Amino acid sequence: MRPRIVILGGGWSGLSTALHLSHNPQLEITILEAAPQAGGRARGLDWQTGVGSVPIDNGQHLILGAYTETLALLREAGALNRWESGPMAWACNFNSAGQLLWQSIPSIGFPWRLLLADVSARRPVGFDAWPMQWRLSMLKVILRAHRQDWSSSGTAQEWFAPSTPPPLIEKFWRPMVEGALNTEFELASAAVFLRILRNTLAGPGGATDCWHPKQNLGEAAIDPLCALAGARGVSIKTGSRGLRILNDSIESSQGAIPFDHLVLALPARDCCRIWQQSELPATAEYQRWSSVETRGIATLWALQNKSGPHLPTSRLDCSRGHLILHRPPGEWGQVHAAVHSAVHPASDWVTAEDALRRSMPPPLSESTTETRLTHERHATWACTAEAVDTGRAWGLPQTGVARIWRAADDMAIGFPATIESAVIGGRLCAQAIQKSFSNAS
Repeated sequence: MRPRIVILGGGWSGLSTALHLSHNPQLEITILEAAPQAGGRARGLDWQTGVGSVPIDNGQHLILGAYTETLALLREAGALNRWESGPMAWACNFNSAGQLLWQSIPSIGFPWRLLLADVSARRPVGFDAWPMQWRLSMLKVILRAHRQDWSSSGTAQEWFAPSTPPPLIEKFWRPMVEGALNTEFELASAAVFLRILRNTLAGPGGATDCWHPKQNLGEAAIDPLCALAGARGVSIKTGSRGLRILNDSIESSQGAIPFDHLVLALPARDCCRIWQQSELPATAEYQRWSSVETRGIATLWALQNKSGPHLPTSRLDCSRGHLILHRPPGEWGQVHAAVHSAVHPASDWVTAEDALRRSMPPPLSESTTETRLTHERHATWACTAEAVDTGRAWGLPQTGVARIWRAADDMAIGFPATIESAVIGGRLCAQAIQKSFSNAS
């Protein structure tokens, strides 16, 4: 009989696990997804507006050139032509009207990308340049991180505070850290953020490039990944709820489904819930899941009318305290996303929405026709310095119960919760299962 692999969760980690395992034609692979569509927490949405359906996501997600495994998976699915990429730039100079100038990062390797970056002090009349103290501080941060081999302990606040001007922290480093780790600046791991800087700023050519879906994540990624999985014989069943694990099968709304190996491609809190419902033993991995903290993300989507000045993509505006990104324009106009990261699950989401509305620069807010807020209270796990420094941040594919495995974005050592870490978590799980076959033979 062909070994039966059942994967709970059709998000990025579940699809990654299935696609890596599907290279073995001897396996019978089934994905059970509770939602009506695959994609998990990083999936596409259709926003119904006055000009028709506008493609957005359930939260603004960004793929960087450093996400090599994600891009390789999309390339394998023939989906890269559904994406738009370009060199990253960030807002560096601004005027009282909120108009911005941009500092670009060339798509070349380190250290040339920093030496050739646009750091000119020349600017149009009426724009305020970054003070020289800020520019020198940015350079010192990179040099200091390089000298420390891009590693540290403690929080991001502790790492930046001694030598970084407070206004630069508030206008640049805080939103960058919180956007990358979805964890408060005061609690976020310095070690993980420095690794991100190493993989991007100190990475090879193209590592800092930004990749945006031309439509949304469903059309640009999830649909082609599901199509590739289906072509390889993977069965994807959506709407599978009420899960409970038995000895050699799993109970769901679609009946009992037998398995030889079961993969929990789910966030830690969902794994805990299913584990408790199934009355499985409290293994070391279960104990780790129980200690995982979560954070929420709020995204304010703003639809700009067709006649408004469209802004180039790959620009990160964090000068107003939140990351603001500009999506590729289409027949609907252009969509801009203001992201409020590191939101505590118990926070007041009305306050978060008000803060995001205030962060929109006047030129965008004045030409905006409609807005929509998307939020998720438990969007990602919290990449705190405490969890990282004590070794509790990342887990293993082995759950401690035979034939039950896990794939998730908290398994890629050194990474925060990202699409890339979810893809890596899927690969690690698939490799562990394949190794168990080799050991058994």
